[in-house]
Amino acid sequence: MAVVGLAGTGKSMGIRAIARNLMNSEMFEFICDKFTKPSDLLGSVSIPDMKAGVDRIRIDGKMGTCHLSFLDEGFKLNGATLNGLLGVLNDKRVWNGAGYTPSPLITCIVASNEYPTSKELGALWDRFPLRFHVQPLESDDNFRRLIFESQEVRSPVELADIFAMQAQVKCCNFSDAAFDILLELRAEIK
Repeated sequence: MAVVGLAGTGKSMGIRAIARNLMNSEMFEFICDKFTKPSDLLGSVSIPDMKAGVDRIRIDGKMGTCHLSFLDEGFKLNGATLNGLLGVLNDKRVWNGAGYTPSPLITCIVASNEYPTSKELGALWDRFPLRFHVQPLESDDNFRRLIFESQEVRSPVELADIFAMQAQVKCCNFSDAAFDILLELRAEIK
């Protein structure tokens, strides 16, 4: 999911509130810029292992080992970091130095103050089918609610329930009639 809007519109606050309701999950959060390295998101080489002649990347606690990833200002990433990121988003796997490890990543959310404009960000933008533009609060009543009311989302979701739903989706057949409707929707969107 991509959430784009002016600074101060509560994008990060909203994303964190939703993440707190994904029970028994692990979240990876990183503020990105043009100097963000692949190792910042995906893990770094283990120096002790390298000295012992073993190729190993320390991936624990990084994006590929968590259920939810929040990349703040994710559209500021550079080309090398983008390439590594696409593998996790596309294939749900992360390189550990000796081979690929399956990633438990359920979703990645990018928040940004600006829309991606460079061609190299096109592939990343394409990975976020849910896109929301966030506007600043306009009414005094909504601003009052923001200041004085709890911003907690009170609808917890168990991680096990998400995995169960994913398993059920894999068992569903996609009919020709459903595909015809999908083609109509695609034409309308174009």
